[in-house]
Amino acid sequence: MHFISLTTVLSLALSALSSPAPYPLDLAPSSKTTSSPLPVTTVYQFEPGKWAEALEFRPCGQLVVNILSSPEIYQIDPVAGTAVLVATNPNITAFYGIAQVAPDQFYFAGGNITLKTSTKPLGTYSVFHIDMSKFDASSPGSANLEKVADFPLATLNGMFTLDAEKGLVLVGDATNGVIYTLNVYTGENAITIDDPLLKTPPNATTKLNVNGIVVRPKDSAVYFTNTAAGAYGKIPINLEDGKQTGPGVLLATNPEKRGGDDLTLDAAGNAFVAEDPLDFVSLIRKDSSTPEIIAGGADDTETIPGPTAAKFGTSKEDVERGGLYVTFNGGIAQYTSGNFTNGGGVLRLDTGSLEGCH
Repeated sequence: MHFISLTTVLSLALSALSSPAPYPLDLAPSSKTTSSPLPVTTVYQFEPGKWAEALEFRPCGQLVVNILSSPEIYQIDPVAGTAVLVATNPNITAFYGIAQVAPDQFYFAGGNITLKTSTKPLGTYSVFHIDMSKFDASSPGSANLEKVADFPLATLNGMFTLDAEKGLVLVGDATNGVIYTLNVYTGENAITIDDPLLKTPPNATTKLNVNGIVVRPKDSAVYFTNTAAGAYGKIPINLEDGKQTGPGVLLATNPEKRGGDDLTLDAAGNAFVAEDPLDFVSLIRKDSSTPEIIAGGADDTETIPGPTAAKFGTSKEDVERGGLYVTFNGGIAQYTSGNFTNGGGVLRLDTGSLEGCH
């Protein structure tokens, strides 16, 4: 059970009112460059109106994919290009981030959202668990979905495993601009990261702030995207408990001053960012503040409608070719208009040709 003190409630409210949003002052929007677009291979595409939101690889090489437009979780075979329903949750309307804490032990952030108006009511968000080692693909939708913890003051989004042995997972709150540390074994959770760089800037076109989060142990830092600011940065943390140990650092912003969904890092520390609601994937090199468009965008004949998350493949072939798997929603405008013409899904970019990566 999760208890929240009055001090925490007041702290959240004061943070939203008083925390400065440094983007207009501290770092001008980066210019962007366009590399030669990487070829795009479609792995699987759902029917129109199905928004693929996040992905993780099972040890067997199968993909686990969350759906935002309905409370569904799928398994996708990246070789055969087939999908099977894993589980649904009739008590919520959407799934967000995924974290794999131990082999085949998956944790999912879920809650309610009305996509047409982007309304996300507080008190509906929780983290759930599935033991995928027990999933029988011949019985679609049969996986047992267990609730781990409720987050009554948060609208959850990105997730990342901090310490598998302790069962610690970081979970972003994309409304209040904070990051929780959750113990998935006990359900205990608390805000451990609260930085101005995670907040929504003044006059932003969306209120969705901290989105993707990735821990890089080598740097003792969590790297993040802030969608409302179009920003990418890092915050130093204690790897033992996820607590912030110093001020955040703004590393890059894109010229549109918006965008940046989930992300992943390669071994060299380069960031690959799914830039929903912008229709491209960008590369932000470790020592650069200039995003490079590597697929999609105006200069690419192969569009990527609403890329939402990215993960590197784990097979021998994917390691050799730098296979980067990207979920996409099919184009965000159709979810506000209600005129569905394109389905979300999963695609692959082969990044092995990018100099200085991997």
